[in-house]
Amino acid sequence: VNFDKYGLNAARQLGIPVAASYQTDFPGYAATLGFKFLEEPIWRYFKKIHNRADLNFAPSNTTRNQMLEHGILRVKVWRRGIDTTNFSPRKKNSKMRSLLSGEQPEKPLLIYVGRLSPEKRVEWLKALFDAKLDIRLALIGDGPNRKLLELIFTNTPTIFTGFLTGEELESAYASADMFVFPSKNETLGNVVLEAMASGLPVIVPTEGGQVD
Repeated sequence: VNFDKYGLNAARQLGIPVAASYQTDFPGYAATLGFKFLEEPIWRYFKKIHNRADLNFAPSNTTRNQMLEHGILRVKVWRRGIDTTNFSPRKKNSKMRSLLSGEQPEKPLLIYVGRLSPEKRVEWLKALFDAKLDIRLALIGDGPNRKLLELIFTNTPTIFTGFLTGEELESAYASADMFVFPSKNETLGNVVLEAMASGLPVIVPTEGGQVD
């Protein structure tokens, strides 16, 4: 849980153990976005906060190792799970595949699922088209970079679906051929697990929690 000094002090007075969960790689995001000088100060702040907890949870082994390297103590991995009744190859849907592929379902279909924001490096996927690959790409999600990305991917066979949930999202995963996720500053990346549960091979950087 998130906690502040008042909650921590109250827990200490009442003799209640305090657990903290580290979820977002803010130091890594700072470096990726061009503010590397903030990386170490952020880690120092997190060290100060998390070392007041009795137990710290990390979502992956990679993130746990990062935390330990920066002096955060008492760190355990809190593993994630995916409901495979929801995310499953059985959710494949021909109509969804036609939609995501721009009515060309016979073409190889790659999908990205996540926030469309600078730190996710979605624009890197443009290189797939620069390499003259005969593929179709669907970007599922929304965010502050959407308009810029729409310009970057102009004149490419790319579909922007906006935010999908529930059955639509589940069938989108299962109806694709491959999952691509260029973000490197992930403490885990639930979307990677969802894609794998849906039967997709995934391509991700060998960095961050998704290495697990």
